[in-house]
Amino acid sequence: MAGRGGWRPRRYVVPGQVPVWVSGRCGPRRARRRRDKQRLWRTVTRRTYQVTCNRVQLQNRLECLLEETHIKVSSLVADLIGPSARRMLRAVASGETDPATVAALGSPRLHATPDQLRDALGPLKPTQTEGRPGRAAGS
Repeated sequence: MAGRGGWRPRRYVVPGQVPVWVSGRCGPRRARRRRDKQRLWRTVTRRTYQVTCNRVQLQNRLECLLEETHIKVSSLVADLIGPSARRMLRAVASGETDPATVAALGSPRLHATPDQLRDALGPLKPTQTEGRPGRAAGS
């Protein structure tokens, strides 16, 4: 079984220094590369987790804001940050007050019908689109 990759300590000789026996199958360079790759993957995993947390936090804040203004779109749209919901929310933010016009911006692939969206939007008042207290209008 000598040629099948069995475990053996390796001897590394650096010119001018004492020979070193390293246990394991990889040398110091490969171990360093492995540590660097591991560090990189940990960083990527951490960043991905943080981006996911930020996205969920934004979605929760958006849902709270919509509930405060009595817009119940979140119960009909699967993703509030998705393209259809963003189009509808952008129209509401720009001052559109007709629920039928806003509901027509929804994608045909939505499970909700335009009538359901119109009911969920309710009567949009101009005061709802002016922004929250302490914030600039339209942002």
